[in-house]
Amino acid sequence: MPNVTLHYTENVGTHLKVPLLLKEIHDALIGLGMFKTQDIKSRAQMYTEYRVGDGHSQYGFVHLVVAVMATHAPENRQLVGETLKALLVERLRPGLSAEDGQIRVEIALIDPVLYFAA
Repeated sequence: MPNVTLHYTENVGTHLKVPLLLKEIHDALIGLGMFKTQDIKSRAQMYTEYRVGDGHSQYGFVHLVVAVMATHAPENRQLVGETLKALLVERLRPGLSAEDGQIRVEIALIDPVLYFAA
């Protein structure tokens, strides 16, 4: 844990270097010292069919979902979210305006009683 999913629209994808960004996300999570390196898993999904607001073709989004065990303290979960949002803004804002590309980070909680791994 955590499981990281990067969702982004096709038009925003031109501003992303996905393999590098996933590495930087891993590095940031490792740097926080809350997770074992080998437990961090990530994947990315680009969307070609989507709608944002009134549907203007320049609008897009990056939505990062970070699923962590609910046993992590709330302040630690908040630190994860703030750290990764800052990373995304730093990497994306130079070429992507706030109006054209929404950047969001969501911390999803996994109930350890209902999580099954082998």
